[in-house]
Amino acid sequence: TLTAALVPFASIDCMRPWLASSTHKVVGHEGLLKPRLGTDADPITLGLMEADDVACVSSLIADAFGGGIEVIDNGGQSWEDKALRGVAAAAKTYDSTEYALGLRARCGARLKKPTRITDPNDRGAVMLIAARPSGSECVAAVELRLRRADGAHPTPLPMLDALRDAFSAKSSAPDRPYISNVCVADSCRRRGVAQALMDAAEHLAGPAGWGYDSVFLHVHEENPAALGLYEALAYEKLDALDEAPLRYFYKRLSEHA
Repeated sequence: TLTAALVPFASIDCMRPWLASSTHKVVGHEGLLKPRLGTDADPITLGLMEADDVACVSSLIADAFGGGIEVIDNGGQSWEDKALRGVAAAAKTYDSTEYALGLRARCGARLKKPTRITDPNDRGAVMLIAARPSGSECVAAVELRLRRADGAHPTPLPMLDALRDAFSAKSSAPDRPYISNVCVADSCRRRGVAQALMDAAEHLAGPAGWGYDSVFLHVHEENPAALGLYEALAYEKLDALDEAPLRYFYKRLSEHA
């Protein structure tokens, strides 16, 4: 049995103000999900993923995205494009085990010290999740990390992103907080869980956390549910980075985000 998983928002200094001011009806006292599912001894709680949560978060992502990753082929003939096609062939057969490897690689040291989420020297990803503290189930997740805002399609592994960035013509593009892997289990959809975790990610990326004034994300043009969610959350199209079938969006963050 997995134990000591999940770092609740209620235990993290920069997230407590968000909890105190949250207007999301699905978020209850101390960051517990409402209505409660299961027993009070192991309630679904909003918090940060740590090592013992990786298995259940990976299973959720694999279920949500069909067990594979779509890497867009733009038809280019550069060595970077050809290498990316190799990644695409492997990624199409991704299962929860491979997702777990990617999560561990992107999160890095944050899995061991997730409470240090505002440390400017740590560039690892942060997974904001709704899960049971036992690590037995995760019902929602949102990934937040710094990425170069150049419109390039992200790969599953940071070292591949870094290799591409090193030779990219857009290598001078600034880093910005990037949101990805937004997913909710079927049992918890249409309850506002995704909106709550997105709001929490924006709070962390903004002035109260990482200190940025905007976040960005991408979505496939044939994903109307995601497009509707981001538009409802006041994300605006970032036409300069659009490359069909991907659509890029950004959102300005206020001091009270």
